[in-house]
Amino acid sequence: MLSTIVIDQLEKLPLNNLVILKDNLGSTDIFSLCLKANNVDIKSLYFKIAFISIDNVPIGILMIKSNDKIYKCLIGFNMPKEFEYLRHLMSLESFNLFLFSDKTEKSIIRIENLDGSKKFSHAMSAVQSNMPDTSIRDVDYAKQEILNTFSDDELWNLSIFE
Repeated sequence: MLSTIVIDQLEKLPLNNLVILKDNLGSTDIFSLCLKANNVDIKSLYFKIAFISIDNVPIGILMIKSNDKIYKCLIGFNMPKEFEYLRHLMSLESFNLFLFSDKTEKSIIRIENLDGSKKFSHAMSAVQSNMPDTSIRDVDYAKQEILNTFSDDELWNLSIFE
């Protein structure tokens, strides 16, 4: 499951994927979310953040819900690039969600980082200071366990950060 992407790789983003996007076009990088999916109802979009630890491997979960469909982005806190992108995204007061479809339709939605996101940033810092050493294999296993164990609705309802 793809979690992060840079802007020059957008054409490679598979359908029904939510990722953190880094623009790397100028002297300062801009971070946002990017969702490639068909039939997304812009008026029904909701954003949530969850955190789960599987076998002491911390995983952040960004979720966008449109009507009854939930799109997820799993971020391994032990993965430096993924964690860096998430940290930068959550430190912003607001960020953009870029919506693409396979028909090249595009929309941009602004997401305000409310109090829950700030609490998540503090939780990320606390987890990072106590993070055990894990391998890429451990992180991949934890992500797959989340996907195998929890339904989309269960993950959505686990979220304490909106």
